[in-house]
Amino acid sequence: LGPPRTPPPAAEPAAAGGGSVAAVRGATHPTFPVAALPAAYVPGMRRADEEDGSRLESREWYPSRHNKIIKLMEEAAKAGEEWDVVLLGDSLTHRWECELPKGDPSSYKDECLPSTANWRLPGRVLNLGFAGDRAHEVLWRVRHGELPYGLRAKNFVVLVGTNDLGRKDLPAPPTAEDVVGAVMALLIEVMRRLPEETTVACVSLLPRGDDPPNEYAEVIPKLNRQLKSVLNDMFPGVLWVEVYDDFLEEDGAQAVGLFVRDKLHINAKGYKVWGERLVEALHLSPLLPPLRSHPPARL
Repeated sequence: LGPPRTPPPAAEPAAAGGGSVAAVRGATHPTFPVAALPAAYVPGMRRADEEDGSRLESREWYPSRHNKIIKLMEEAAKAGEEWDVVLLGDSLTHRWECELPKGDPSSYKDECLPSTANWRLPGRVLNLGFAGDRAHEVLWRVRHGELPYGLRAKNFVVLVGTNDLGRKDLPAPPTAEDVVGAVMALLIEVMRRLPEETTVACVSLLPRGDDPPNEYAEVIPKLNRQLKSVLNDMFPGVLWVEVYDDFLEEDGAQAVGLFVRDKLHINAKGYKVWGERLVEALHLSPLLPPLRSHPPARL
């Protein structure tokens, strides 16, 4: 994959202490203003900053997709191209663009099957979703060529964190605070690289099902509340897009009709709900209809 792309010359680091971290927008200093964040989020932030996020050996399609995106970014920069919406995240984002061959989650390939059943966002849309990614792995991709400084995009949308909750490789299960810290690390890096005129949006985590007792039914709402609060207090320039309740029934149960059978990934109806919230929040033109009428195979 080669070394990380070299950023522009570093500016002076932001002063430590309280207050907003909005000043990192467009900055290139190499250190996080961690002292500006509540102490509970700092460990997760530091871990995301320090962890190796490549995991290339475990997913054979990963390096090819990664390198294709880097090449696309380089060509777009030379041509002065601009995207209307850039989506950054994990499989929830990835699957908006792709359908799974034979409905098998392990069948992600470099050449995924283009989704024709999902409602589509209008304009030029770039999908930077990678199935299985956690926040620190998305951060690794951002730093290794997928988000060059000064990328021209009107809107930049981030949805990440649900895979962090399921981590089994740490001494203790991640807390909501750990995940919020990791998402903060990612958002700060994203904000550094994008120009002021780009609207940055952070999407709330969606409900996810599990065999009873469902621990996610408690931790995800808590995580969303904390993430929204930190954004309001420390990242006033980041738009919060709340979608959690849109994926619940009136009685508060998960709206399984919007999900595939694993109760983690969403189906074509779910993407329409998510897309409508983005259209509303970002003031976009209406969604474009699917290219075919029947939904993709359920897992």
